[in-house]
Amino acid sequence: MLALDYDQRFSGNLDQDPANPIPIITRSRDGLEHDHPFYKALAAAVDLTLEPLVRYEEQQAKQGQVRESERLRRTLDALGRDLGKMLDSDLKEIDEDGLTGGADGRDEEPLRLVPENPVLYLGENKTVSVVALLGMSTQIGPTLLI
Repeated sequence: MLALDYDQRFSGNLDQDPANPIPIITRSRDGLEHDHPFYKALAAAVDLTLEPLVRYEEQQAKQGQVRESERLRRTLDALGRDLGKMLDSDLKEIDEDGLTGGADGRDEEPLRLVPENPVLYLGENKTVSVVALLGMSTQIGPTLLI
């Protein structure tokens, strides 16, 4: 509602409401504008409500009294085992293919991106690796494609 009101006033060349003087959605559209009066009021109300709970949890953690349920512990243990199996499987696949990508040790491409087709969203951090064949460094120019 605040975004719509701001846009309608802006497109109609009307003065903005003092309670809604700037767009509430960030320019990158990845969240709310932290300088907007509504955001500040909302954050203050949430902080007021959650602050005692956060303090209590911090106190419990300092005293070593943080306990998870038995069900949560079993779920986390199972998750850890599954992630370990997945990582092990990925590492075995890399070992089988080798760094050159083929079982015969030959590959047309002197450079490879791992993963091959990473999907990146605006504002997201991801790690990718560039694999280069030995002896190819003199044949490759300093171009980096992003």
